[in-house]
Amino acid sequence: MNVQQGSSRFVILTKNYVLKLPFNKTWTRFLWGLIANMNEIRFNKMQDERLAKVIFSLPGGFLVVMKRAEPLMNFDRKFLTDFCCSKDWKIPAEIKKDSFGYINGKLVAIDYG
Repeated sequence: MNVQQGSSRFVILTKNYVLKLPFNKTWTRFLWGLIANMNEIRFNKMQDERLAKVIFSLPGGFLVVMKRAEPLMNFDRKFLTDFCCSKDWKIPAEIKKDSFGYINGKLVAIDYG
């Protein structure tokens, strides 16, 4: 098990899953973490295959669980920008290596909250 820290959430990485919890050092960051989790839950309801699926969540954004993705080996800003904009809406992911990965060999946004 590995614990990483983003700007507003703790991310617990297990062998097969990722658990995202609000970062609790300041009230503001905690609220941003709740909002990020609630956004991922909301966007997930769109059934867009470009998004890593939320497989479990707690109400209010207190927890989001997704399958663990394989990290990107190469970073191509133009390709990822086009990937995010290829449908009727733009995936709200930061165009950075840590926001994308592969699940079952398929590229997905893993941080879009």
